[in-house]
Amino acid sequence: MDENDDAFMAALALKDEIKRIAGTSKSIWGRLQSVVKRKYVYTPDIFRKLSSGCVLLLWTGNNEAYARGLARNSAPDISFYARVVKNLEPKVPLALVEEKGMAKALEGVLIRIKNPI
Repeated sequence: MDENDDAFMAALALKDEIKRIAGTSKSIWGRLQSVVKRKYVYTPDIFRKLSSGCVLLLWTGNNEAYARGLARNSAPDISFYARVVKNLEPKVPLALVEEKGMAKALEGVLIRIKNPI
């Protein structure tokens, strides 16, 4: 395995850890989304490809909306946001590899959530 494989595996583990800790908590997904919003820098792409930061922003935001739909027991919200999240999931590890600053910030939030003072 080379360095890129190690980075990808670490990003995959981070994504799984985020999903495990946040689960269906709309407040935790909201905190994660606010971190991504602070770090996100819009970069226009002439080919209309989603930037890595945009993928992370959409992933956290749609997971928060999905959790909100579960809390309100809203079948249309649950159905729609579950499909969106399912389509974004495969893109998240690569986005975390490319956005090292965001990945580091998300790790910091997870550490604070797991170990509150």
